[in-house]
Parts: sequence; C-alpha cells; structure tokens
Amino acid sequence: MKLLFETQIRYIFILLCLFDISYQYILSRFRHTFRYPLEISNRMTCMTHIMFITCYSIRNMIYEPWNETPTYHSQFIIHSMIAYFLYDLLVLFSTERGRKQTIFLIHHAVSLLFLLTNRIEACGDNIMFNSVTFLLESPSPLLNIIKIIEEIKPNSYLYVALYMYTTLYYGLCRVFLFFPYIIMYVQHYFTFKWNHIITLSTFMLLLYASTKWYIMMIYKKI
Repeated sequence: MKLLFETQIRYIFILLCLFDISYQYILSRFRHTFRYPLEISNRMTCMTHIMFITCYSIRNMIYEPWNETPTYHSQFIIHSMIAYFLYDLLVLFSTERGRKQTIFLIHHAVSLLFLLTNRIEACGDNIMFNSVTFLLESPSPLLNIIKIIEEIKPNSYLYVALYMYTTLYYGLCRVFLFFPYIIMYVQHYFTFKWNHIITLSTFMLLLYASTKWYIMMIYKKI
C-alpha cells in the first residue's frame, strides 16, 4: 500500500508538470495577450486536474458503498489531491508573485494536513470524503475559468455573467452547504481522536477562508 501511494503521487505529480509545460508552450504563442502567462498556464493545469477530481468524486458517490471506509477509488482521490497541492505549492514558491499569496499558501498547507491525516487514518466513510471533496473542489474550475477570461476579455458580458454565476455557486457550495455539512460531520462522525480533531479544525479554517473569499468576490476584491 505504501509503494502504491508513493507511485501514484509520483506519477500524478509528473503528469501535472507535463500539463503545465504543455500549457506554457501553447500560451507562449500568445504571450502578448496575457499579463501573467505562467500564472494562466498553472490555472489551466489546475482546472484540468480539479475537473477530473470533481467528476471522480461524483462517480464514487454513485458507485461506491457509502458506509464503508474509503475504498481504493477514494484513496486515489486523496493521492491525486496531495500531488496537486504539492505541485501548486512548488509553482507558487517558484515566482515572487506566488510567494506573496500568503492566503493560498496557508490554504494549501491546511488542505495537505487534512489529506495526509485521512491517508494515515480515515475519519469517515466513502460518502463523507467524496461529498466534502465535491463541495470544496467543484467551484475551483469556475474560479480558474473567470481568471483566464479576465485576462482576455475583462469587460465582456461573458466575464460578468460567469463571474456572477461563479460567485453564487462558490457561496452555495463552500459556505451555505459546507456549514451544515460540518454540523453533520460533528453529529455523525466526530470523536475526540487526533485525526478527527485535525479534520474538524481544517474544516473550520476552510469555512472561515471560504466565507472571507466569498465576501471579497461579492465586492469584486478578489
């Protein structure tokens, strides 16, 4: 199992880097169109990966037994997300602009702590992990899309409409549905074990960050 874990992390990490290199090559053809072409290529890589993760979590909720401990398919999502956050941290630290994005660095570190904790000892069943993955990650592709459109057509009707939809969907998933989800987690899963305490603390930090970002999105400060 340990070898499988390390192998999956390695291959997924390499695949993400190859995605990024490919997108950088494509964007180099249009380098005068973007202010931050490296950031856009990273967003395209993240969007590709998170769309796969979101679809995979839906697949697991449909086909996997809900009340069993995380199966191979749920573990694969954990491995994929660990590789993604490690990759994105590397990209952030590689540029001066990225190193200044403190809130994202903290977000990734907290998310990695949650994933590694549940990799060591699961704090819930299949439905718990896959549903929280969908709630937290499904808005991410939209966030990346609006940032890409903002670079190309910042004042277009498409950007305005998509920004409003993304703000609504982000708030619905990561604030208004995530808050009752945390209450449900406390009622049905939480015990005073180390992995549950770390998981609940992570959820609370993510809810705080999501609420702050949602307010900033409403006032167009993000």
